[in-house]
Amino acid sequence: MKKGFTVFAVASILALFLSSSSLAAWGVGTGGGGRGRGMMNGGKGGSGFCQSRIVSQLDLTQDQMKKAVDREQAVERDALARRQENEKLRLEMGQELKKDNPDKAKLDRYIDQINRNRAENQKKRTEYMLWFKSQLTPEQKQKFGSCFKNMEAGHRNSKRPDRGCQSK
Repeated sequence: MKKGFTVFAVASILALFLSSSSLAAWGVGTGGGGRGRGMMNGGKGGSGFCQSRIVSQLDLTQDQMKKAVDREQAVERDALARRQENEKLRLEMGQELKKDNPDKAKLDRYIDQINRNRAENQKKRTEYMLWFKSQLTPEQKQKFGSCFKNMEAGHRNSKRPDRGCQSK
C-alpha cells in the first residue's frame, strides 16, 4: 500500500511539473498558448510572429519582412535548442524522482536549469520584439500599437483572444 502511494505521488508530482511547463507561454499573438513560444511560433511550424495577423496589417517592405523573418528564425532555432535541453532535463528529473531516495539537490539543479532556459528564451523573444519595433516606420509603429490595444481588448472581452489588427 505504501509503495503504491509513493509511486502515485511521484507520478502526480511529475505530471504536475510537466504540465505546468506548458502553461508558461507568453500568451500573446498567434500562438497564445502552447509550449512557451507565444508570439514567436505558437507551436505551429511556419505560423510565427512574422506570419501573424498583426504583421500582415503593417505593410512591411520586402526588406523589412526578410530581415524580420531571418531574425525570428534565428531566435527560434536558439530557443529550440533550450527547449530540447529542457525536455532532456525533465526526463532526467523524472528518473531521479522514481528512485527510492531522490537527491533533492539534483532535483533543484534540474529545476534551476529549466527555469534559466525558459528565462533566456523569454529574454530573447523580448529582445526580438524590441528590435522588430525599432525597424518600423512611425506609421507602422502607430498601427502596431493600435494592434496591441485591440489584441489586449480581445483578451479581456472575448473568448477569441487572437483579434490583433482588424481592418475597419
